Amino acid sequence: METLTTNELCVTTNYTKGSEMKCCLCKAEIDKKYTPDGEMYWDQGHNPYPVTDALEDRCCDSCNQSVVVPLRLSLLMNKEVHDAPAND
Repeated sequence: METLTTNELCVTTNYTKGSEMKCCLCKAEIDKKYTPDGEMYWDQGHNPYPVTDALEDRCCDSCNQSVVVPLRLSLLMNKEVHDAPAND
């Protein structure tokens, strides 16, 4: 299996140079992140897995917080419940 670098994983099909990246969930523009000095350091949004598992998909801050993270936590909690040893 081929290992992808971080830069390769960040390449998206819903983004072209000079255009704005769109959230794969709500279709809103993905916000850019800036340093206190005003330099843009991130414009790739968030990984929306497990809502979608397409490598090219990215989601906005709002969908990450309201949809993706709660689903991840729910799945984690269910896994922990099922993996817990039985009390005898």
